[in-house]
Amino acid sequence: MSYKIFTLRKNNKPKGSTTSGKSASGKSRNLKTLTDKIYKPIGKSKLWFLLIVLLIASTLSAQDVLVSSANAPKVKAALELIKKYEPDIYESVIKKSKIQLGELSQKDKGTCWCIDEAQAGKKILWIMLSPNIVDNESINWIASTILHEAMHLRFGLSLATDIENDSYAKREKTEHTTIFNYEIFFLRRVGASKKDISNQINLMRQLSISII
Repeated sequence: MSYKIFTLRKNNKPKGSTTSGKSASGKSRNLKTLTDKIYKPIGKSKLWFLLIVLLIASTLSAQDVLVSSANAPKVKAALELIKKYEPDIYESVIKKSKIQLGELSQKDKGTCWCIDEAQAGKKILWIMLSPNIVDNESINWIASTILHEAMHLRFGLSLATDIENDSYAKREKTEHTTIFNYEIFFLRRVGASKKDISNQINLMRQLSISII
């Protein structure tokens, strides 16, 4: 993960000036006058324009978390947890995804899923959380669930994948083995309860997923 570091330059002086207020040619200058010419105050109209641009930019870069106000605190707390402990996958996948609550079907209640699709030539990433999980599970568990779906998106396996392909089952098993085991690592790392870790292990056993 790369970072851009910005620092303020110290002792900035107008080009061609010296500390005595004389130019390199020896002609005296008023540093204040010269500085005022270079760094002109921003007019009110320009200031409002800059504020509007910044607001639009922040809105465009904001993550879409499509949940009710009642569920928002838990989901946002889970996202902050991932951002802290898994910054790479947060920045590369989760931050670019639409996080939403919804059921795949009445039959599959409690199931979370993900999908990537193209809309108007633009790739859209979706992570769908079961309301049942958000309502009844811990923030650590919700975070590990979001992480699980994000890892599927990173691997490229989602509902958009051709499930009729012969290699799908093998690929699905390999991915689930990797992802479920990583969830255990994540839960332990964030200090999840013994109950959460035990539930994760039991779920893996039910799904016949090897514990590494």
